[in-house]
Amino acid sequence: MVLEVRSATKHLVAEHASQLARWYNHPHNRALMGNSSDMTTEDVEEMYAEMRHGGGRPYVLFVDNVLAGDCDLRRLDAIRGEFAILVGDTARQGKGLGTRFTVMTLVHAFRDLALARVSLSVLPHNTAGRRCYQKAGYLEDRAPETLAFLASPEDVPMTAFPHTVRQLHPSAWDQVRRLP
Repeated sequence: MVLEVRSATKHLVAEHASQLARWYNHPHNRALMGNSSDMTTEDVEEMYAEMRHGGGRPYVLFVDNVLAGDCDLRRLDAIRGEFAILVGDTARQGKGLGTRFTVMTLVHAFRDLALARVSLSVLPHNTAGRRCYQKAGYLEDRAPETLAFLASPEDVPMTAFPHTVRQLHPSAWDQVRRLP
């Protein structure tokens, strides 16, 4: 199985925006993301464009050259950022893909972008997501700089640090290809 994290170029997003919109709108995914409104293909393309324009790093995820989901690094500054991921096909969730894609993206964030910490917030009922993030190297973190990333006060704040990810996944630094 070949996993790829590709930069979400305008062309690549346009090619896959309808499938991404279907995944974002799926009731299961919607509940995990806290998404309360339907997204159209145009909404997806606009979201990616705004993220790129705002300095974010959106990515599209593939397994054996087939779209599997998306992720991004957003709210980036010189030393930190925020992470989000969706393995879109619910039949593929819970099988380790999210963990593997998360590790790949974290290696990129720490090695290629030289970030010192990458935070996220996860809904308390998203136990599978929390397990995924913990396996990748995230720890619950209530530091003020992490709390700033919370989408809601009920969310669980988590942060990954380079030393933790490297300790858990030492070979990933050599195996993950560099991203632009």
